[in-house]
Amino acid sequence: MIDFEIPEPLSQARYLTETVAENMMRPVSRYFDDNEHEVPWDYINFMHQAISSMGGTSMAPEEGKKEEQPEKQRPSLGYQRLAIMVEMLSWGDVGIYLCTPGGLLDSTRAIVSRMITSRAPVVVFVGPSGARAASAGFVITLAADVAVMAPGTHIGAAHPVSGSGQPVDETTAKKAASDTAAYVRSLAEARGRNVALAADAVLESRAFTDREALQASPALIDFAAPDVADILRQLDGRTVRRFDGRAVTLETSNIEMVQVEMTRRQRFLSAIAHHADADVRSNLNLFTGPDGQHEHRSLRAA
Repeated sequence: MIDFEIPEPLSQARYLTETVAENMMRPVSRYFDDNEHEVPWDYINFMHQAISSMGGTSMAPEEGKKEEQPEKQRPSLGYQRLAIMVEMLSWGDVGIYLCTPGGLLDSTRAIVSRMITSRAPVVVFVGPSGARAASAGFVITLAADVAVMAPGTHIGAAHPVSGSGQPVDETTAKKAASDTAAYVRSLAEARGRNVALAADAVLESRAFTDREALQASPALIDFAAPDVADILRQLDGRTVRRFDGRAVTLETSNIEMVQVEMTRRQRFLSAIAHHADADVRSNLNLFTGPDGQHEHRSLRAA
């Protein structure tokens, strides 16, 4: 049985952040969008106290002070906690810019679980042209509310292998393949994607170009786009069905995207994961509308 629940500590963080977003940010977001030079000190002071109570320090300067806190004094956020906080503070849809040769299956399941339970719809974009979403990347693409590929990209080849790269016995290999195939079939069926081709990507290591993925019946992806700008154009007004069956209409006009680089610690861990050849590389993009403030985070799971 697939467990889509998140751990209790993360669940508490999600509830706290969502409460702040609903009761403090949402009511005043329009005002501060129209009066962008004003500083919301009530909100900043509240967040300072909240973050301090969780063992961190303020991520913003005190009133009247211009200097920033040194990076070493800023609160340490794990990938899942960071994704939850950004998701709860957002009022739009989440996009994952994906280019990966694959990664650990347990990490992939954790990522997919967060995507499925995300309050915001999740868009996965395999790009730019020439990129791939193989193995674990294929599973993440299947799980998205909206799956998009750039021209000249490919997905698939998701047959599981040992983390060490060493051969395993036939019985273990067969069990791993059968388990993974059942997993991708469940995701494909829930998303209305091609169940048979999803299973073939695992059992037969099949891979698919963007055209093959789009022209399959039913398709493996929703549409093709050369870049994020075109994705936003095609998404605007589009109604998607969430994993739980809810229908959500996306509004992606008048959006703002801001890029935030990984911390030194995250870059260090990413380098280790890459060296072990067991990584899933993705950039987390949050697309915002006029009522919310979203950020773009670099996210890497291994």
